[in-house]
Amino acid sequence: MSDKGPGVRILMYLFGKPYLPYRQMFLLSQLKFLLLISAFLLPVAFYFPWWYELDPMIGRSFNMLGSINAFVEKGDLEKMATFTLEEATPTFSDEPDDVDPEASMAFNMLLLEGRLLSREEVDKAIEGQETSLEEGNGVDYEKLAHWFEYWSSSLEARPGLRQLFSRYKKMIITAKKNVSKYDYELDDIYLMLDSGPKASGFFSHYIVFLVDGAPWWDSTHPGLPFRVSGRKNEERWRNGYLAEGHYSAPRFDPDTPWYNPRPLYATDEYGTWFTLSVTQKLDKTLAVISVDLSADKVEATITQAKMAAFGFLFILFLISYIISLLRSKEITRPISALVEGAEQVMAGNYDHVVPHVGKGEFITLVETFNKTSGWVREKVHLKETVSKLLSEELAELAARDGLTLGGEEVNCTVMFTDFASFSTISKNLSPREIVNTLNTYFAINVELIKKHGGFTDKFIGDGIMAMFGAPIKTHDHALRATRCAIEMQRAMREINDKRRKEGLTVFEMRIGLNSGSAVVGSIGSNIKMEYTSIGEVTNLAQRMESICKIGHVMMTETTHDQLGDARLDNVWIDQTPNYESVKGYATQISTFGVYVSEWKITANPTSKNRDDFYIIERVNRGPRSGK
Repeated sequence: MSDKGPGVRILMYLFGKPYLPYRQMFLLSQLKFLLLISAFLLPVAFYFPWWYELDPMIGRSFNMLGSINAFVEKGDLEKMATFTLEEATPTFSDEPDDVDPEASMAFNMLLLEGRLLSREEVDKAIEGQETSLEEGNGVDYEKLAHWFEYWSSSLEARPGLRQLFSRYKKMIITAKKNVSKYDYELDDIYLMLDSGPKASGFFSHYIVFLVDGAPWWDSTHPGLPFRVSGRKNEERWRNGYLAEGHYSAPRFDPDTPWYNPRPLYATDEYGTWFTLSVTQKLDKTLAVISVDLSADKVEATITQAKMAAFGFLFILFLISYIISLLRSKEITRPISALVEGAEQVMAGNYDHVVPHVGKGEFITLVETFNKTSGWVREKVHLKETVSKLLSEELAELAARDGLTLGGEEVNCTVMFTDFASFSTISKNLSPREIVNTLNTYFAINVELIKKHGGFTDKFIGDGIMAMFGAPIKTHDHALRATRCAIEMQRAMREINDKRRKEGLTVFEMRIGLNSGSAVVGSIGSNIKMEYTSIGEVTNLAQRMESICKIGHVMMTETTHDQLGDARLDNVWIDQTPNYESVKGYATQISTFGVYVSEWKITANPTSKNRDDFYIIERVNRGPRSGK
């Protein structure tokens, strides 16, 4: 196999040295063809919105601006400009960013309503409307009244000027209504004043409004500043109408690449807009009539055109890919068969056999693949089988190292646990309480069994059966089981102390242990199997539990002997065997008790209160006699 990577191979192919597999070479040829189509198609798609959507919009807007410009008389503009420059602008130029919105509301209320509306009329009019107020703020009626008085007195000092502003305001509103029949969104029309970029002071950075077509609660007023310097899009718009003179329309944004042109937008907190302008030169300033158009529809058209272009290219690529599959079928058939085989194995079909296709090394590769698939099948089958018996961790260990699933005789230790007088106490508990209580104890005990290398065989009512030394063989299974039993009883003390403080029901446990050769294996059917032990060792372990002292551990002499010299700290162990009569056995069984505390626990069957069912007394067991 070559050590050249795919990138090197593609470069070699592009420079005339084919080194790609047939299918890749064929696909690369198709990609070359698609690149040629893309070089023509994509620019067309990117420029399409200009002549399909934006140019007609600009044309209709300039027709409207032309009509407004024809209606506007230069003398009227001079009068409004003089008022704005001499009276209004000085009032608002000191703090242009802190102008009260009530100033604009009052001016336009004077033009449209002719009077100061009452507080109730104002609130009703602006309810649910977009206003020039900051979000969450209401109208300051005192400021509104102040500004209404200011505008009234200022305009009354110039006879006819109020009527002039009102006439142009209503004319612009009418123009906005007339344009609504067109399928595009017009935000507003403005009359503005610009002294040019060479002006000094305030006008070097700002242009100002004269009048607009918005309702009184969302309007501007004469002298309201609009900053253009230091704002990229606004400066481009201003430079556009200053350079072009009479008319100015959106152009390409110079910051966008040639292959992905975008219109020059003006963006603010209200959205994205195109601005078109027509100008009239006045005595000292330039009157600018502007219209803001929403860019949403053009943006949508740009997006649709791009999606259509890329969609078309994708379809062409898909067709090319299908053709390459058909043309390269004979050459790639062995690889396809192996890929299919790998997919079948990944999907869990381990019985799939890859047919012998191709020649030479392909035959060897197919045979190796089939052998590997068979090996994986055996391992997975083993893991699935033992997963019915063991935890996931033990199942993986068994699948790796092997495990005898059939019956076998194993030297192991069997543990049985049981709660003393469980049936008597549980009569006074609800089903939910019984289940929750058992789950609390079982969760701790099962975790401890796992910690000491044991296998939780099954739950038998309120008891647990566990094995140590099977199915994973360990030589010290008796010691593991004994240490586990001791820790389980100590854990019971901690659990019960906590539950008593919480006023919950407690149970006390007995544990029995027995060691020896037991028959272990998977017992059950194809639907449900259990790995368990049967025979004398198992039966006697259960008998040890039944004769065990409550709260302690009882083991047979066999288990005791297998402990050898191992130490068990902080416990008392009988130094000599006890001989117990056990059900099912003709002779007495020698046993050893393991006492984990100085507490003697007995059941009080006459108690009707679950809280004092167990009688716990301290006894003197003498010196600890752990092995």
